[in-house]
Amino acid sequence: MEGPKIRQEENIKDKLLNIKTDGLREWRDNHLYNRYEATPYRSLKTLFKSLKLSPSDHFVDYGSGRGRVMFYVHHKFNCYVRGIEANPLTFDEGVDNLHRYIYKKGFDDNKIAFKFGTAESYRVKDKDNVFYLFNPFSVVIFKKVVSNILKSLKKVPRKATLIIFYTIPEYVSFIKEHTPFVLASRIKTPNKTDKYQHFLIYQYEPNLND
Repeated sequence: MEGPKIRQEENIKDKLLNIKTDGLREWRDNHLYNRYEATPYRSLKTLFKSLKLSPSDHFVDYGSGRGRVMFYVHHKFNCYVRGIEANPLTFDEGVDNLHRYIYKKGFDDNKIAFKFGTAESYRVKDKDNVFYLFNPFSVVIFKKVVSNILKSLKKVPRKATLIIFYTIPEYVSFIKEHTPFVLASRIKTPNKTDKYQHFLIYQYEPNLND
């Protein structure tokens, strides 16, 4: 359970970015998509101590929710970020956060955007090269998403990074047995009680895999 100290830290970080991303939201009558739950800021801090991005990277967050990861990444690295969200209410809240975030920054550099739609319907852009997934959907959808990413990487060869948070065994097995992604690192989070609360970082190298 989230303690009051952690909750206070979460609120402080939201206020710094001028956004509202706390809380949960369950899907109704949908077994393919998991509930909205933002990645803890403590975990994001740990992740991006080890994983560095550049302003030229194109970061895609599948199941982006209200946009916490997107805004954090953009604020920290000033890279291109795109969020894909299928819940209409959550999507609207993410867009509201974008307006609040831009207002806080004082300008719009056109490097951050939300797209409404399902993860599997997103057409991967030729420059997309960092992909983030926080256990947002079923293994069936996960396989489709990863397959779409690989098709794009084959079409336009480029290095790519796949970041998976809360890695269930079925995700790991699929990547290991059916994709050319190579596990580069496992990053533990401050959460000591949940064995799934870690990041797995996979890399794709076209020269090695094609």
